[in-house]
Amino acid sequence: MKKFVALFLALALCMGLAIPALAADGYEEVTIEHANFFGTGTMGRVTIDQAKAVTSAYGLVSYYEVPAQVEVTVTLNENTYAQYLIGVRWLDAEFTETGYSAPTNEEYALVSPSGSLTAPTAQLSAADYQANQLTPGQTYTFTVQTDGSDVVILDCGYSYDFFLQAGIQLRYAGTSAQPETPEEPEETTEPEPSASPFGDVASTAYYYEPVLWAVEEGITTGRSATTFAPNDTCTEANILTFLWRAYGEPAPKAAENPFGAAVNTGSYYYNAALWAYEQGMIDGTFTPNTACTRAQAVYFMWVAAGSPDGAAASSFTDVAAGASYADAVNWAVEQGVTTGRSKTVFAPADTCTRGNIVTFLYRDLAE
Repeated sequence: MKKFVALFLALALCMGLAIPALAADGYEEVTIEHANFFGTGTMGRVTIDQAKAVTSAYGLVSYYEVPAQVEVTVTLNENTYAQYLIGVRWLDAEFTETGYSAPTNEEYALVSPSGSLTAPTAQLSAADYQANQLTPGQTYTFTVQTDGSDVVILDCGYSYDFFLQAGIQLRYAGTSAQPETPEEPEETTEPEPSASPFGDVASTAYYYEPVLWAVEEGITTGRSATTFAPNDTCTEANILTFLWRAYGEPAPKAAENPFGAAVNTGSYYYNAALWAYEQGMIDGTFTPNTACTRAQAVYFMWVAAGSPDGAAASSFTDVAAGASYADAVNWAVEQGVTTGRSKTVFAPADTCTRGNIVTFLYRDLAE
């Protein structure tokens, strides 16, 4: 029976063609043309923003190695079954090329029509499935936390009875992200010039070189001398401080606090916020601890660069031509700061991690 299950899972994993644009030493965006359960066609594309395909001895993809937090974008084909579902399983189990151990614990979550991921639970009801039916032809983006489980499976199905089929296996690699702290600590030691001082920044990570550069340039010192926390959410205060430091910490001209009680004048980000205010990046409603979105990140960088125009329009279907950040997105693509989640999806409302932000800055200012 175990051999049968293992064979079934292997076949399910291999029914799609992976098209990874992999660097030899790190994670990159991976797009998978995902087959439906019966293998008669594709349900659409699954894009994982940070992954590395691990192949078997036969050259087939066995699973995808990923960091603690990954963002997944699923674009359903127009001809996908009308009642389509996407879910995630967290398994306390082991999958190998030669066998499968039954899970001792299994939790499930579904992607909602809004693109958010429901809280994991051991049981799902018919009402849960009914409320989470997705629309053919649409794109859904959600975040998956992979640490703390042996195996994570991305599943697709089209009804209550046939859900959880054709899974894409993810395996966590690396160190769990540390809890976010409210401020960037002061620099206490000189950064290592040729190796990461941070135990949570592996040399294979896509943000490895950007982190080293950011530390060397004094843009960030990490959460501590040994922890960078690349998967922590980047706040507006964080990115404005990083950007301000990258531009040489220009002295603000304002003598009064335009933000009121929301911003303490003794905060580590206060001068950065004043500078950003004077540059027109933010206004008096600035909320420093709000998570920074992808749209905000490229907008802040675009304004800091002088708001250049003339960039060709991007191919992203989720960036309206009249959006306040549209020119910034076009500029970011032209400058190689970002390529989006896919050729047609930028995901402007997605939040950025610290690893994302230093990578954007590195591509803009260092490369």
